[in-house]
This record gives sequence, C-alpha cells and structure tokens, in this order.
Amino acid sequence: MLTLQKLKQIVEVPVPGQKIPTARKLKTSGVITAREKLNQETKIVVYQNGYALYEAGGYATVFPIHSCREYRYDSEDKKCYIAEHLFEQEAWYLRLILEGGRSFEPEL
Repeated sequence: MLTLQKLKQIVEVPVPGQKIPTARKLKTSGVITAREKLNQETKIVVYQNGYALYEAGGYATVFPIHSCREYRYDSEDKKCYIAEHLFEQEAWYLRLILEGGRSFEPEL
C-alpha cells in the first residue's frame, strides 16, 4: 500500500508562492504518480510536480499535496481536528479526498 508519507517523499515539493497549475495543464502535460477512482464521477490523481487533481460531479480542483497536514473541521459548536500523523501511514488518497472535497463545499 502506498501511504501518504511515502507519496510525499516520491513527488516534488512545489515552490511556495508558485502559481497553481490548472486542471487542464496537469492533464495535458503532467506526469501521473498515483491515481484512485472513487466512483463513476469522482477521482483523484497526483502528479510528479506535487499537485493533486480532484474531480467530482463535473467540477475539478488542484492543490499541493504537501500542504495536506492535519484536518480541521467544525462539529456542532466546536472546532475539531485529526492530527497529521494519523494520515501519514494510511492509504495516500484518504487525506487528499478530504482536501479536494472541501473545495466544493459552499461558504457559510
């Protein structure tokens, strides 16, 4: 099993402040390192340049995988988080799915 920690060691670390590539640019010129199809409409692909492309329901978002550390979320009236080390030894795509799906949530 490819873990998130191992995947982060395999791919490049994007330069901080560098413009994030578009989904189209990644699809046409990126080198795929890992991919996971979750269902008919949802998939996540990680490229050698350190960016992930998350596609769901006709929408797409791109983000650097190295910025995926702990996961913070709101639960009723309190803020909660899942520590980074809990994701590091799990399947690489678990944390990235949470990050990609967050992009499609409406702002309150």
